[in-house]
Amino acid sequence: MYNRIQNLLDVHARNFMKGNVGPILKLYNPVLPVYIAGNRLTLGNIDEVGETLETHYREVTKLGFTGLSGKLVAQSIPREGRFRTVVDWTYIHETGFAGPVGRTTYYCRDEGDGPKIEMVEYPRLAFESACYWYADRLEPELKTGT
Repeated sequence: MYNRIQNLLDVHARNFMKGNVGPILKLYNPVLPVYIAGNRLTLGNIDEVGETLETHYREVTKLGFTGLSGKLVAQSIPREGRFRTVVDWTYIHETGFAGPVGRTTYYCRDEGDGPKIEMVEYPRLAFESACYWYADRLEPELKTGT
């Protein structure tokens, strides 16, 4: 399964850096919770997932990044068809500089013909400014007190 996931990451990176989010959307659940810096962004349909990917693409290309490389750094053992993958995404600047690196955790389910991403968490942002790209849609994480 490692090679299959790494191949998907390679295809994801190529399409993303071309601004071609259509093929990437097939990997995502239409309702997608995304956790960014302790805040939740709930994407309610596949169009919102696409708009969010397009926003991300526009912002990183404005900063001069022209390449992206994903490296699968961890994968959990599937349980009842669900598994987690941890990916380090390295952005490549037009000057050739490799960096910054962001870490993304994808919570997936196996659908037989490939994984479907059900939830995304960003434990390490490649761009701290990413919080501002979606600030108007972020929901503070709910905290319960005792």
